[in-house]
Amino acid sequence: MNIVYEKIKPTGEIRIPKSILAKLGLKSGEKVRLKLTGKKVLIEPIKDPIKALRGMLKLDKKTAKEIIESPEFEPT
Repeated sequence: MNIVYEKIKPTGEIRIPKSILAKLGLKSGEKVRLKLTGKKVLIEPIKDPIKALRGMLKLDKKTAKEIIESPEFEPT
């Protein structure tokens, strides 16, 4: 168990050390869920299921271009 002490900034922000972020598999800009449990805050990573699938499907350039250019395609 890692115990870290941080000071709450005037804006209400706290710093999460890189070592803890690494153990959670988080990077700057990623989203987390904050859950209040009694007087504790639980921080959970939120992983985008679509991003998790990236790289699993191999397409040739022509097929990929057709998908991107189709009217149904909505980039995130």
